[in-house]
Amino acid sequence: MFKCQVCKVQTLPGARAHRRIVETRETEYPTRARVHFVPDPDRKKQKRSRRKKADDPGGRGREIVRELLVCADYAPAS
Repeated sequence: MFKCQVCKVQTLPGARAHRRIVETRETEYPTRARVHFVPDPDRKKQKRSRRKKADDPGGRGREIVRELLVCADYAPAS
C-alpha cells in the first residue's frame, strides 16, 4: 500500500509500486586503483590463491537524481 506521487491516490494493499525516473544527470567516475578481485587461473585447484587486484578505469555515465513512486496507471511503458 502506497500513495501515488503523481495522482495522489492511495493504492490497495498488495498493489505493485513502479518507479518513474524524472531527472538524471551526466557524471564522470574517477579511476580507482586495485579495487576488483581477479582470481589467478593458474592456481585454480589449490585452496589458497594469490589475490590479484585489477584497476577500475572509471568513465562517464548517467545517475538518477529524482524518481517518483507511481501506480500502474502512470508506470512507464517498457
